[in-house]
Amino acid sequence: MSCQPRRCCRAVVNFLPLLLLLASLPLWAAEKNRLHVDDYQIDAELTPHTHKIAARAKVKFTALENINAAVFELHNALRVTKVVDESGKAVEAERIAQDSTVRVQLNQELAKDASSSLTFEYDGTLESVDDSPVQGLKVASIGDDTSYLLYAGRWFPLVGYGINRFTATMNITVPAHMVVIGSGRESESDTSALKKTAALGLPTKTYTFVWDKPSFPGTIVAGTFQEFKSDEAGVDLHVFFKPIHQNLGALYAETAIKEFTYFVTLYGAAPSTTLRVVEIPDDTVPSAWAPEVAAVASRAVTEKVNYRLLANTIAHQWWGASVSPASIDDYWLCNGFARYSEARYVESAAGQNGLEETVKDMCRGASVRHCAAFDGRQTRHVLARISIPGDRQRRDDPAYVALGGGRSEV
Repeated sequence: MSCQPRRCCRAVVNFLPLLLLLASLPLWAAEKNRLHVDDYQIDAELTPHTHKIAARAKVKFTALENINAAVFELHNALRVTKVVDESGKAVEAERIAQDSTVRVQLNQELAKDASSSLTFEYDGTLESVDDSPVQGLKVASIGDDTSYLLYAGRWFPLVGYGINRFTATMNITVPAHMVVIGSGRESESDTSALKKTAALGLPTKTYTFVWDKPSFPGTIVAGTFQEFKSDEAGVDLHVFFKPIHQNLGALYAETAIKEFTYFVTLYGAAPSTTLRVVEIPDDTVPSAWAPEVAAVASRAVTEKVNYRLLANTIAHQWWGASVSPASIDDYWLCNGFARYSEARYVESAAGQNGLEETVKDMCRGASVRHCAAFDGRQTRHVLARISIPGDRQRRDDPAYVALGGGRSEV
């Protein structure tokens, strides 16, 4: 029996989608949710110098069973000041700090399949990792240089993180010298979302983003950036880098277009032909995504493009923004297929040697128990044991989910 590494690596990549599918079969039972959020109308004002946010969020939802209360996740640093129902009547809201949630007692029972809405008013300071919904990890921060409100930061009331797909209209007010990056159709105005910063006499600008296809348009990044644009290959690409990296914009734009168009040949059209690549600080996750958004940490923005990280992040336009988990047990699927997509692009860009290094890196992952390939005279057997996050502790770990879970699962 002999081993041929090149054939082995190719076989691992070819068999990976089947292995991912087979491994997921026992995990198709969806988590029990009592309600589904359909749409958000969010008005938020950021005051970077004091690290503060003031926001109003109208949440439209549908009951999945008869309910008389609704529970939403919300960053513990955010203080709910008022909640009203669809008729404008105040409702009781209880903060439960242990799990970063707010429990709202409805004024009357909502029948199964009936829809209603609640409007939350809240504010707070987002500066440190304290009170983060993801223990030990900063996923929401407001500052003079850059502000980022990642979906994982629960900076607005949400249900079914990573599972509940929704539409959203977001009006984000920032100091006039800043730009805001988000998901969807964009417009600008000089009118403050809440008219609170206007009362301070500060020049501001409001960015509006409208995303009308159910997905996860919950990430906002604001700051001072140099923008580089490209419409090559029919992709409406925008690269937002800090001034120190402005000379790298064209290089990353070229790479992003190659990766985006490559995935189109593999999977078909993305939810949108617009892509915004944005630099985020090093004090948060290595990368983040939302519809039309691919965010990478500053340390990854170098003259030698980290095309693997960028490919993985862009692949989430298909595996996440377009296709998403049905339950918490299935989180690893989107991240696993993004990892697979990364490997496929590496093979396309760097050839067999690059693929071999990528597969070796995958096999060095802490969650991989065994990864081997064998070549016989008559048959070739590829054995790849994939660790599935099947234990409840890991599946419920917000840090595991926020960091992409399955990125190291294959």
